[in-house]
Amino acid sequence: MKKIIVLVVLLSVFFSGFGIYNYLSQHGDFIKTSHSLVVRDLLSGGNILFISYRFQWEGFGSPEITKVDFLKGDGSIVQDDEILIETYITENDFGMLREVDMINENLKDQLLPIESYKVDKNFTLVLGIKLLDENFNNDIQTVRIFYKKLGKNLVQDISFKEGVILEE
Repeated sequence: MKKIIVLVVLLSVFFSGFGIYNYLSQHGDFIKTSHSLVVRDLLSGGNILFISYRFQWEGFGSPEITKVDFLKGDGSIVQDDEILIETYITENDFGMLREVDMINENLKDQLLPIESYKVDKNFTLVLGIKLLDENFNNDIQTVRIFYKKLGKNLVQDISFKEGVILEE
C-alpha cells in the first residue's frame, strides 16, 4: 500500500512539474510597438534601405531568436531573387534610413546578428532591404519569428498588414 501511495505522489509531482514547464516554456508573445514603411521609389537603382521595428517581449523568461522569415500576402515565403532582406537587432529605433546615412551616423556598426539573440524585454528588428526584382508587387504581410525558450523551439507570426513597401 505504501508503494502505491509513493508511486501516486511521485507521478503527481512529475506531471505537475511537466505541466508547469510546458506552460512556462510556451507562455509569452512578441508585440510589435512601432511600424515603418518605405516608398518603393527609394528602393530603385539598387539602393539599400534599413527599416526598424520596435518589439517588446511579454512573458516569462528570455527567449532566444533563431531565425526570421517573411511571408507575402499570399502566404508564400519571400524569395531572395525578388527582394533581399538581411535581418539585424539593435537598441535604436530609427524608422527608415538609407545605407549611406546608417554608415555616416555609425548606426550600421551597432547592428547585431539576429541568430542566437537573447531577448531581454525590448529590442528593435532591423531589415536591410534591397529590391532585386523591380516588378516585386506582393508586399510582406507577416513576419515569422522562430525562437527557443527553456529548450523548446517555438514560432510566432506577427502581422505586418500595413506592409513594408508603400506604392506611390
